[in-house]
Amino acid sequence: MLTEEFEHYEHHAKYIDDADIEHAFWYLVAFGAHSQKYDCKIYQAPSGEGKRSFRFHNADKKYPLSFLINRKHLSFYFRKPFFDERRLSIQSVKDHFGDLAYLSPNSNEVQIRVESVDGAHRVTEFLMR
Repeated sequence: MLTEEFEHYEHHAKYIDDADIEHAFWYLVAFGAHSQKYDCKIYQAPSGEGKRSFRFHNADKKYPLSFLINRKHLSFYFRKPFFDERRLSIQSVKDHFGDLAYLSPNSNEVQIRVESVDGAHRVTEFLMR
């Protein structure tokens, strides 16, 4: 479920320079909007500067999933609460995504670089299994 008005998401979509990345953004936002498990929201510093992130909050108010909104790609994160909820290992995510998966400096999360709707679909497909 989304917790902001549509115009708020539209504003952040316009930040993206590439049409394919913008379509991937909307694909992931739509996935979040239809989620029964997560409340979703975009975060940005009150000043309007800094990182823009879309977070999937669980019932414990933690965000096991999120993605950063960049001009040229989306950085999707699987965080520690996700692995705890699903009883999955970090290695299982890395195995599924191969070269697209990066272990973050914080070793409790895996980052996937999403550069297309196909990449966004691969993420949601993994989440629905």
